[in-house]
Amino acid sequence: MMLTEIEQYELIGLFITSVFGSTIFIPFSVEVSLAVLSITNIPPISLIAVATIGSVIGSLMNYGIGIIGFKWFESKFPRYEHELKKAELFSKKHGDVGLFFALLIPIYLPVDFLTILAGACKMQAKKFIMIVFFGKLIKYSIVIILLFYFKTSLNLF
Repeated sequence: MMLTEIEQYELIGLFITSVFGSTIFIPFSVEVSLAVLSITNIPPISLIAVATIGSVIGSLMNYGIGIIGFKWFESKFPRYEHELKKAELFSKKHGDVGLFFALLIPIYLPVDFLTILAGACKMQAKKFIMIVFFGKLIKYSIVIILLFYFKTSLNLF
């Protein structure tokens, strides 16, 4: 989705990019959408809520892939083998706490692959949702706070 479309559709665009940007299939940073929308008049709490809910739904799609067809996914998408191996090592070393902290960091980590592995490892759905929800909520809150801080302190807009 182009940035002009995100601006045009505002919260709907943010929701769509949050859902699909949090899946394994579309590499897109939700933070980009938040940055674009931070210059609008949309209340920050709305941006955080929509991005968080959309990202949880996208992560649940990855989780579902892990539960339903991890072996199928591995066979159909061999290009992801390296990322899956890195995610597996990370998951074994850091476990659930590692997933939570990986979700907090706004730089690329194999988080999508970690959410697939959470499904493949049969992590409890309730526990998974809580980890993803709070990880994304905290990350997007920090991103919005920083964006609004810099926007007002530097008089950018």
